[in-house]
Amino acid sequence: MTKPFYRNTDKVFIEIGTSDFDTLTPLAKNGWVGIFVEPVKYLLDNLERIEGCKYINKAVCTYDGMTNIHYATNPAEQWQRGIGYVDEALTVTGVSNYFDGENETVESVSCITINTLLEQYRVKRIDLLKIDIEGMETQILESFDWTIKPAILNVEIRHWTEENRKIWKKELEEKGYVVFMEGPDLFALI
Repeated sequence: MTKPFYRNTDKVFIEIGTSDFDTLTPLAKNGWVGIFVEPVKYLLDNLERIEGCKYINKAVCTYDGMTNIHYATNPAEQWQRGIGYVDEALTVTGVSNYFDGENETVESVSCITINTLLEQYRVKRIDLLKIDIEGMETQILESFDWTIKPAILNVEIRHWTEENRKIWKKELEEKGYVVFMEGPDLFALI
């Protein structure tokens, strides 16, 4: 059996939907190892490369294959650089309203499930899992098999309905997490 990319003593993170700001790079600079997953190539290319980390130019979806990533062509403000969504999200969220047809780039990109990602990189432990994928978070959490329970989960819930927030709070508590919400984020700790 092939070994994971990290040592047993390493702290391990996975960041899904990194963009190129407000990332887990400070953890990597302080000895953590991890996987940064970002479907918009130029955003991933902007990240400083740190030894021990993997940089994956794919979208995390509910299936393995191909999809389209939609993002701002000429973002006027920094937060707009962090807005990107896959075709699957068009039926789930209202994020497409952030773009007008003239300011939107659509590119084909490989997509992968979180389970396949963990298998491909032989991840056996997750100390921190951060997910920020413009409303697709619930679908990704539903498709996750939970054989590896992250010690800490940080999920953007900005696009979630109040009902989804209640459902996932209960679901995570049943999995043994202490759950709280702060601003646009849900935190779950084991």
